[in-house]
Amino acid sequence: MLTKSCSLKEVVETLESVSFTSSETDLENQEELSSLSAALEKLLDFAQAHHLVALEQFALNELRGYTDSQQGSSAAYPSYRVVSLDYFDTGGQAMPSLSAQYGSYPLLNGLHKLELHLKNGLALNLPSPVLNFLSQAANREVRGGHVAPSRLQALLESIRHEAIGKLKRVDSSLL
Repeated sequence: MLTKSCSLKEVVETLESVSFTSSETDLENQEELSSLSAALEKLLDFAQAHHLVALEQFALNELRGYTDSQQGSSAAYPSYRVVSLDYFDTGGQAMPSLSAQYGSYPLLNGLHKLELHLKNGLALNLPSPVLNFLSQAANREVRGGHVAPSRLQALLESIRHEAIGKLKRVDSSLL
């Protein structure tokens, strides 16, 4: 947690300045770009300083991922966290018909991991029961799922938009 709380305006401006790009040059210099993780850390600091419990929980869930650490299970997650996966068999061949039918999957990872995979996408090792089900449905072995970079970018934009919306709903007169 930061030692000095940011103002509501500073947090909103930080979130609005975050940009996602598919430009190779910008992706190579990603450290220089404003990261959504850093912006959400500011939001978390603001929420904690002003005792905004729901906003704090939102920031924690997005930063750390949607898991219930006490039970080791998934916490309730928002609908924008459901993404379309592409499935591949053990030979690396795409399985478009399987992706079309069973492609919706909750992506519950924390923001930092999502940002790290923005350039090439995110390969997922799915739970064995899910892989077994998909393999039976496809009549061939499914190796795993992949979230395309464009879908990760859209998810990060959704998180950014949601954070800005939540901040704008905070009644600044109460602060």
